[in-house]
Amino acid sequence: MAAIRAGAAVAVLLGTSPLLTGCGGDGGSARHTVVYQATGSGPVDITYSLDTPDNQKKTVTGAASGWSKTVEVGSENYLFLTVSAGGTDIVDATVGCRVTVDGKEVDRKSTRRGDTPVVQCVANID
Repeated sequence: MAAIRAGAAVAVLLGTSPLLTGCGGDGGSARHTVVYQATGSGPVDITYSLDTPDNQKKTVTGAASGWSKTVEVGSENYLFLTVSAGGTDIVDATVGCRVTVDGKEVDRKSTRRGDTPVVQCVANID
């Protein structure tokens, strides 16, 4: 079974994509089911990693709170999910993220009113 490590990283890059690079998955024989989840007090902007050799990412703008995406990944992957408040009224916005791997929660973060409404959940699959 692959080892999974959660990291604590918070992007304070409101309105910009995270400048993250990582070790691309080799598509190893072990496959893992990853569920990305994003919440917010309003619409959210989301960026998440894909299981590609060059660590491509996907961006979703203006998603509804409760957004979820399930992906299959191989071993040796660095995964991230960045959630920020979307729209124009972000002063009191709150956001949250959650990542599970094979049904186990590996990272969860959220903001409170008054915080910068950006969070990032990460996980390493060895």
